[in-house]
Amino acid sequence: MKLKKIIILVTAMLIFGINVYADSSIDVNKRLNGVDNPNALFTYEIVSSDTNPDNTNFNPNTFTISFDENSVIEDRLSYGSYTLDFGSINYSIPGKYEYVVRETSSSDESIYPKDNNYYTIEVNVKNIVDDNNHPTGDLIVDVMQSAFVNDTSGKGEILFETSPLTYISLNKTVTGDMGDINEYFKFKIEIDGDGYVINGQDSSVVYNGEVINTINTYDSSKDNFVYLKHGQSITIGLDDNTYQIPSNVLYSIEEYDASNYKTYINNGTTNRKSIVTYAINTPQTNNVSYENNYESSVLTGIFLNTIPFVGLIGLSTIGIYVLKKKSKKTNNN
Repeated sequence: MKLKKIIILVTAMLIFGINVYADSSIDVNKRLNGVDNPNALFTYEIVSSDTNPDNTNFNPNTFTISFDENSVIEDRLSYGSYTLDFGSINYSIPGKYEYVVRETSSSDESIYPKDNNYYTIEVNVKNIVDDNNHPTGDLIVDVMQSAFVNDTSGKGEILFETSPLTYISLNKTVTGDMGDINEYFKFKIEIDGDGYVINGQDSSVVYNGEVINTINTYDSSKDNFVYLKHGQSITIGLDDNTYQIPSNVLYSIEEYDASNYKTYINNGTTNRKSIVTYAINTPQTNNVSYENNYESSVLTGIFLNTIPFVGLIGLSTIGIYVLKKKSKKTNNN
């Protein structure tokens, strides 16, 4: 009977005792990689484990983290956070309570895909005991600042990440009175990643007298070449309005066999070799234009400028020859 009373007394103290928090909050962090001008909203949910009592659910169980130009902390990295505060939950029974945090949606999945990782938060609730090691009726609550990522053993901060997606467009023009608008030009493409869709090429081309069937998917295990002539353009990493290329990767474009042409890349004079740049989230900044210019103006100018003098010299020579011949004939008579 005495034991029963103690149990009842302890239970009563647990129910009506107070929660003392060692730490009641934990931050949920979000990072956008490789973006200069973010514009995104991400939604999250925090769900209680099935083993938690109903009265220990987190409420409200959804929240958002938003990004704009003011979210940029350092070059091309943006951070946002939300603090989960467990102080409003009244824990009445000692034990471990688990909660799972997930990113559930993005305002624009085509550019800002959601992070599919999830994190487990542990809340440890223990009795506060007196000098005789008896429960006082109060509980100490400790929210673990470290979280398990996808049920693995690694611990760390709660950090959801997104690398915004983009695509690359390559445009070709040929100018100049000696430029061949029907000639195909060869480009080598190199991008971090694999499987990007390539749209816009002719299905087959004739290059250096050889018929070539063009590619429509980027394969990182081999060299990837595309062929364009005047007025043509392609997209890389754009599949039915879905962007495929993470914004924090490098790509390079190299043009082959254009030695007779002066090359302008993105309206700037450069060598023919290559262009290397970051792919970032604004698609317009990934428009790469190659202009090949072949003019005969220098050669033609020299020819047109000198031909009158050449003609005058020729006529003078003929005139002198005729006069000499006429003079010689006169002397013979």
